[in-house]
Parts: sequence; C-alpha cells; structure tokens
Amino acid sequence: MTDHTERRGHTTLAAALAGSRYAGLAAEPDDDEPQPERPTPQEAAEFNRQRALRCIDLWTPPVFRGARAEHPDVTAWARAYIADRSRPRWLLLLGSVGTGKTHQAYGALRLIAESGRPPIAWRAVGASDLYGQLRGRSGDEQQQTLDRYAALDVLILDDLGVTKDTPFTEETIYRLVNRRYETNLPLIITTNMRASDIKDAVGDRTASRLAQMCTQVDLGRGDRRRAR
Repeated sequence: MTDHTERRGHTTLAAALAGSRYAGLAAEPDDDEPQPERPTPQEAAEFNRQRALRCIDLWTPPVFRGARAEHPDVTAWARAYIADRSRPRWLLLLGSVGTGKTHQAYGALRLIAESGRPPIAWRAVGASDLYGQLRGRSGDEQQQTLDRYAALDVLILDDLGVTKDTPFTEETIYRLVNRRYETNLPLIITTNMRASDIKDAVGDRTASRLAQMCTQVDLGRGDRRRAR
C-alpha cells in the first residue's frame, strides 16, 4: 500500500493523488518526495511540473508517452484550461483513422502537466472499453463505474462511435456526458465520425450538449500512419 501520510506539513505525492475520484481508476506512483520547505513560486511550479509529468508517464500508454499537442486549436484549448479551470470547454477531435486524434488528446494533457499547476485527476477510456466494463453488471455497479469516470478532473473518451449504436450505448454516453455537463468538468472526445453524423450516433440529448460545450478540431481524412 502506498504511503498516504504527510511529512513536515507537506503533502506527499501519493497523498495528493489519493481520494475517491481515483478509486479503481488510477495507480499511484511509488513516490513520497516532499515539497521543499517554504518553496518559492518557481520551486513550487517545478515541483508540480515534475510530479504531474511522472503521473503522465505512469498512466499514458507507451505509444503515446511522447505525444505533443501540435494543432494550434488543441494547444489553445489546453492553455485556456491551464489559465482558468473553473470555466472549462470541451474538446472534440474529429478525423479518420490515423490522423492523430488520440495523439493530440494526450499531448494536451502533457501540456497541462508541464504548466506547473498541481496535478489533475485524469483518465482515458475507449468508448468500447467503457461499454465492456458496464455490460453484465448490476445497476449499482454500473453507476459506481460511471461515477468514477464522471468525477475525474479531465476525461478522454476515445473512439466515440466505433461501436455499433444501440439504446444501451446511447444511454451510457448520455449519462456520462450529462454528468460532466452538470458538474462543469472538461471532456476530450475523439471520433472517426464526421460532425454531421454525430447526432444520429449519440442521440439528440448528447449531441445538443456537445454542440454547446465543444471546441471542434477536424484533423481531416487520410491515414498519416500509412503515409509515414
């Protein structure tokens, strides 16, 4: 068990990351390095930056650990969140397979981690993986899983629309999106769908919230992986 104690009045990394929003979702780094005594603003920012980057490296899949946000609209979104977390916008990354949507999403998180602000509770989940976690579970178990994802500071919902649409998938996405809408928490969504197809895939209620909240970034068509 990771140590959640506080030393000399300073919160350890594990203690800073502990809490209900992480339960069952994220591992904790084995790191209890205390913050420097009476740090200067520059020292505090560097401590936060290093701590946040360790979390990024721990929780990011290896293929995306070097991801950098390169699209100007993605970097603008991340910087707006860094500047004022109380007024988040959502980010909708559109494009065909291989255009770098997930790369840009993880890159946005790395930009946030490098800012020197305290680390945030975040997680990425594929839409099909989310459905798989919920199918066959009781109503209470489904609600607990959705509650954990809904309460994260930032959530990446990857590959929305990759699974065949059913009443179950439509209702699941609505419940998750609506919770984050009501609690004013940011959401990063990636999808292979065109913007004009989203309403048919997720339903009127979800599409309405996405239209209101999202900054849309279209990364185009064509597989850049194959091109490289």
